[in-house]
Amino acid sequence: MQNRKASVKTEQVRRAFFCPACLAHVVSAVVCLCFALYLPASVAAVGALLYIPVFLWRKTRTEFVSRLIRYELCLFALVMTILLGCGSGFFLYALSMLACCLFVQGQNLQSDRWLQLSAFLVLLVVAFTFGLFPNRFSALVPLGDNSCTAFFVVNLLLNCVIVILWSELLFQQTQNAMQKLQNRAKKLEYLATHDALTGLANRRSINELLMLCRAQAERSGVPFTVAMGDIDNFKSFNDTYGHSYGDQILTMLATTIQCATREGDFVCRWGGEEILILFSATHGAAAKSVLQRVQEHITHLGEDQDAFVATSVTMTFGVSEYEVGQTIEGLIQNADEKLYQGKANGKNCVVL
Repeated sequence: MQNRKASVKTEQVRRAFFCPACLAHVVSAVVCLCFALYLPASVAAVGALLYIPVFLWRKTRTEFVSRLIRYELCLFALVMTILLGCGSGFFLYALSMLACCLFVQGQNLQSDRWLQLSAFLVLLVVAFTFGLFPNRFSALVPLGDNSCTAFFVVNLLLNCVIVILWSELLFQQTQNAMQKLQNRAKKLEYLATHDALTGLANRRSINELLMLCRAQAERSGVPFTVAMGDIDNFKSFNDTYGHSYGDQILTMLATTIQCATREGDFVCRWGGEEILILFSATHGAAAKSVLQRVQEHITHLGEDQDAFVATSVTMTFGVSEYEVGQTIEGLIQNADEKLYQGKANGKNCVVL
């Protein structure tokens, strides 16, 4: 996973920094040669040669490469502005650095913000100095009208490409960050509504469903039933075999109950070794029949699990069907009373 993240980061650095910066040097050198401007062409060529070791280091020294390219591009634009003047359009790279700063900070690379801001401001000051005072600060290599226009158009197009590329990568990065936040929110929501040990729903989640079922029953007369189940002799399991063994019993029983109940039934860990089951659109007799099937599955659990060979695990259930006008607290209390009746009558039974 870490190697994959590193490769993705390397590819993003390559696309965001190496490709546009290298392209800017190569195109600038070609345009300079077309107009026989050998000194600026040499500066662009030397800058392009710098990208050979940069290309070799891109996988092992990602942060160093990203910083090196940003500062070299600022220095290149500064030198070319001094050589060719503001009209050549090389000062536009200062504006491209704004998009670069956003991308770099989003990538958590070492941005050296103060140093990068200083380079950005120096480039702008030099560019506007040449632009505002052309008579006092003339270019070292004067350009004709055609060559000046050509350089400005080429640099404008190159900077548009750079800004578009960095903006696209910033958009992708934002989308990835939003996806991570959504995944984290879903995970937190799951943890808030489910029991960490058994994976069953907890009280918070089932309370909402109980209120919904009650409202539906009051409005349309749709029946629903709840059952409170408790593991028989669970304390003796913990005392004899330890709490880790008791946790194992809870986990296996939770899985068994979920498999034995119907698709629309909702199983919840109410607390401790108590399991609450909500049977929506179900009368008490039908719920009792389902719970008897659950008990059969629990009886055969010891035949399938090595951890249960030395024990006999059973559960007692108290069943309560909702009556119009009854509160949720009263419904659960009624199921709890039926559960204790079952415990008093010998356990391992279903009391309706």
